[in-house]
Amino acid sequence: MKNKTSRPELKFHFHNPNSPEETVKLIINVFYDVQLPRAKKAIDEALMVMVEAEHAASEKEEKPPPETG
Repeated sequence: MKNKTSRPELKFHFHNPNSPEETVKLIINVFYDVQLPRAKKAIDEALMVMVEAEHAASEKEEKPPPETG
């Protein structure tokens, strides 16, 4: 059971002069700016994996099969 006499309930009110659409755009821009470095790093890592895989595949194709006999 909560003891309401020990602390008063806090209420916060914020004034946002922007329309809901403008607020959404601003929040999306903040999220985009924050996540951009992480996204760039993930893209760079994926590209490196692709380049290494292509390089390994091209090395396999260039080697002639061993001759038997």
